[in-house]
Amino acid sequence: ASLVKGFVAYIYADGNNMGGYIQKEIKNPEEYQRFSRDIFEATEKSVYIALAKHLKPHKYKPDSQSGRKSQKEVWIHPFEILTIGGDDVMLIVPADRALAIAKTIGEEFENILLQTGSYKLDNSRPSYAAHRYSPEKATPSQCKLSMSAGVLITAEDTPIYYAQNLT
Repeated sequence: ASLVKGFVAYIYADGNNMGGYIQKEIKNPEEYQRFSRDIFEATEKSVYIALAKHLKPHKYKPDSQSGRKSQKEVWIHPFEILTIGGDDVMLIVPADRALAIAKTIGEEFENILLQTGSYKLDNSRPSYAAHRYSPEKATPSQCKLSMSAGVLITAEDTPIYYAQNLT
C-alpha cells in the first residue's frame, strides 16, 4: 500500500513519564484504576484515529503467487496492529505514511486525555517546552502526559523480531 514499493514502517509509541505521574499524583486504588482506564482509552483511540485519518482500505485481486485459494477480490486494510496495551503501541504501516501516523497518535493521545479534564497543566499558559522535540517550533502542550514514538522504515521482508528490536 506504500507509494514506495518494497518498504514498510514499524511504529513503536510509548507514554512518557507514566511512572513519575503515578508516583506524584495517584493516591489510592480508585485513582489508579481511573488513570489506567484513561491511558488505555487514549492510547487505543489515538491509534484508531490516526489509522483512519491516514490510511484507506483498497481492493486486492489475488494472483497465483498470493497463496490465496480464492481469486475473488478482497478489501485490504494496509496496517497491522501488533500490540496496543496500556501506554504501548506497535504497528506496521505503509512506509510513506508512517511519520504522519506517528505524529497524529501523539497529538490525539494528548487531546483525548485533555477531554477528560484531569490531565491539564496547572498553569494558565500552555507550555512550549513540555513534551516537545523542537519546542520553539512546536504547538504548545497543555497536557501533563504525552507519548513518544519511534519509526523504523525497512524492507518489507525484514523479520518482525529484528524490526521490533530496531524500533
